[in-house]
Amino acid sequence: MADNLKSYVREEPVYDVHEHHMPEILGDRDVGLLELLGQSYAGWTQARPYPLPSERGREAPAPPVEHRSCSWDDVAAYVERSGSNAFVRTLTAGLSDLYELGAGGITRENWEALDEKIRSRHTDPGWATEVIARAGIERIVTDPYTNPLLDARKELGESYRSVARVNALALGWHPGARDHNGNSGHDFARALGVELDTFDDYTAFLEQFVDTLRDRHQVALKSALPGGRRTRRPRSGRHSGTSSSIACARSPASAASRCRCTSARRSSAARIR
Repeated sequence: MADNLKSYVREEPVYDVHEHHMPEILGDRDVGLLELLGQSYAGWTQARPYPLPSERGREAPAPPVEHRSCSWDDVAAYVERSGSNAFVRTLTAGLSDLYELGAGGITRENWEALDEKIRSRHTDPGWATEVIARAGIERIVTDPYTNPLLDARKELGESYRSVARVNALALGWHPGARDHNGNSGHDFARALGVELDTFDDYTAFLEQFVDTLRDRHQVALKSALPGGRRTRRPRSGRHSGTSSSIACARSPASAASRCRCTSARRSSAARIR
C-alpha cells in the first residue's frame, strides 16, 4: 500500500504555490554550495536578512550571503550546527538526490566536490528548468519581493505566475514609507504611470493596483508583515477587544470577567468548526 501510494504521488503534477524565484537569482551563474544555503530559508538559521520593526536603532542583522570563498566551517554551520532545521534538512536532502551523495549527505569529505559540481551545473542556463522538470513541477507561484510588480510569466517563463506583495501599500501613503525590502507605494504608482498628490489619489491607485493584477499575470495579494512582528504577552489586564486567553488568565479579573472570556473563546471555537 505504501509503495503504491508513493508511486501515485510521484506521478501527480506539482503546483508549487510559494517560491521567491526572481530573475537576479535564477539568472545567477556564479552559485556554489554556500550561496544555495544562504539564499534559501536555511540562511535564516545563521542571520535574518532584515531587522524587525522592534529592532530599529540596533545593529541590523547580517545581509544575505554574498559571493565569497567557502570553507567547511561555513558549511558545517548549516549541516551540523543547524542540521535539525526543517529548511536545512529539506535542502540538503534535495542536493543529496540531485548530486547522488548517498545516505551520508553533505560531509567534511565530500563538500568540496559537491561545491564544484554545483558551480559547474549553474553555468548551464537550462539547469534550473531541468531541476524543476525532474521534480514534476508544472506551475509555480512566486513572490518576487524585490519587485512586487514583476510579470513572472514574461520574465521567468510560461509556467510562472506571481503574487503582488502589498507590504509597502499597507504601511501608508507617505512618500517616505518603505517596507523592509525597500519597496514604496509611491514607487509602485510611478511605475504604473500614476502620480500621488493626495490621499484620495492613493486610495484610487489601490483600486487600479488590484484591477491590473491580471495584466501582470498576478494571481493574488500577499502581505508578509505579520512575519516581522514579535509575539508578546500582555503585561497587564488592559487589553483590546481581541483579548487572548493569556490576557484573561494573567489579569486580576473577577470571576465574572473570566466567565465572559471563556464564553468568548467557546463562541470563537464554535464559529471555527
